[in-house]
Amino acid sequence: MPKLTEASTNKKPELDIASYDETVTANEASKKGTKQTFSTGLVRILPPVVAGLMLLGIILLILWRVRLYIRFMIIRLRTGKKMSSDEKVVILTEQWLKQLHRKGFNRTTNETLRESISRWEQNAPQMILPLRQLLELFEKAKYSPQSISETEWRLVQSLTRTLVVELKKNEQNIA
Repeated sequence: MPKLTEASTNKKPELDIASYDETVTANEASKKGTKQTFSTGLVRILPPVVAGLMLLGIILLILWRVRLYIRFMIIRLRTGKKMSSDEKVVILTEQWLKQLHRKGFNRTTNETLRESISRWEQNAPQMILPLRQLLELFEKAKYSPQSISETEWRLVQSLTRTLVVELKKNEQNIA
């Protein structure tokens, strides 16, 4: 009778080819399943991500369109009172002066706004009308005891838009 210790050490493990083939096939199937899970996961994740980016873009566009009102709201929160139309006109004038400066219409420190506009009109005659009207409304808002009405405030907004369009036309003519 063989000893138990000898029998266990002398035996070589037998390889079962059928079980080996099944193991290899299972490993390959699991790898393929991982690829399928990744691609289906991407398909599942991609639409919400794209929708989120589109929503973010729409929100940013809306914020860009109402940025002036947001600016007035922030000033209102800081001061604790509603801004008058006069204050709005002064702020909007400062804004279009910055736009003009970016487009090459510079002001010197010793020039009044009226002098600057008369000089700019020589360089860009197509902007005479909106500049003069904006100047009159600015002077009324800043220096006159009369206050700007809501219709004049709306006029300032439309003149500013007209001025931006004229600036773009002027820029295209220069280029």
